[in-house]
Amino acid sequence: FPIVVFQPDARARARLSDALAADHILRPVDTWAELLRTVLTARVSACIVDIYGPRQTISLAGSVAYGAPDLAIVVYSDFSRNRLDPFELGKYGIDAVIDAGDDDPVVIREAVARSFASATAGAVASDLEGRFPALMVEAIRWAVENASTQSTAEALARNMGMSQAGLARELRSLKAPPSRSLLLWGRLLHAAHLLDGGRTVESSALELGYSSGSGLHRAFHRRVGIPLGDVSTGGGLTLVLNALLESAEIKRL
Repeated sequence: FPIVVFQPDARARARLSDALAADHILRPVDTWAELLRTVLTARVSACIVDIYGPRQTISLAGSVAYGAPDLAIVVYSDFSRNRLDPFELGKYGIDAVIDAGDDDPVVIREAVARSFASATAGAVASDLEGRFPALMVEAIRWAVENASTQSTAEALARNMGMSQAGLARELRSLKAPPSRSLLLWGRLLHAAHLLDGGRTVESSALELGYSSGSGLHRAFHRRVGIPLGDVSTGGGLTLVLNALLESAEIKRL
């Protein structure tokens, strides 16, 4: 995935490069104006920003989120001298946070992966809001965001503040698909994002819990009816979401 990096500290930039350069294309920029111009005019999947550098504030990160709502935004800042306010970060559309004092490449890679999932889930939920019951939209959001963590119906229900049986009853009363279908939606939509960003079918399948790429192929064939090659050519997330919305289980809503 192409990622724009706005991080004035050279050592922090080097840590990001060491952790991410093997899997992502990093595009360093020197100013907020250059950052915003890049995310609006180039095909990038995420940006990593330092909100505590000279003349930088969290509200500027919010302006990036406003200009490119589907973009994953990661804050990579030194919090040893600055107060971290999770509410403020969430309000400004931040998808993941990394403490610049942490140089563990695994931590950096996992945070960036979470940001992609969070941004994808937000884009899907935004598209569905007002079209389907709020409970169903929130369940799909959670399923997309947690698609790579072996999510279960039990975990989904717990996140909704219900028992598994209680969630099943609520979904039936709405004539919505059951939990297992919504969790599959989450995996397929997250897969579409990964493939659209240039990931291989095999690596995407393994990240989503399939034993091989053939398992992901079969799931797409049965539930979406779109060749995976079409998903990888751009606009895959929208293509897959529209196909799912044409399914019989949705049309009866």
